[in-house]
Amino acid sequence: MDDHSDRTVSPLKLMHRVKHMEHRLDEPGRLQLYEFLNLIVSYELTDKFDVPEARHSPLDKTWRKLFELDNFEDVLTISDQKLECLMDSMFVQEERNYGKERLGSARIPKEV
Repeated sequence: MDDHSDRTVSPLKLMHRVKHMEHRLDEPGRLQLYEFLNLIVSYELTDKFDVPEARHSPLDKTWRKLFELDNFEDVLTISDQKLECLMDSMFVQEERNYGKERLGSARIPKEV
């Protein structure tokens, strides 16, 4: 299998990129092939992501000596949906990462 065939992109990231491309499209409302190829750069390899499975073993118990139950929605959610949610959350974190602000007492230089 080709290594470059398993690429995926967050749906939020794709919509964001297309929204910002709209004013530059040759034909409004349509993507041309070369415009689509420019979007492929933002795709990432699928095997780069590891979707965590939060499952309990059959004998796990709480501090009250009750058996642990898995989250019903997590059990029924397919892996593609889990990957989509993971990638969307990573994209939102990436877009809202404005860096760290440095606060402190910086010395003010004396005027000469």
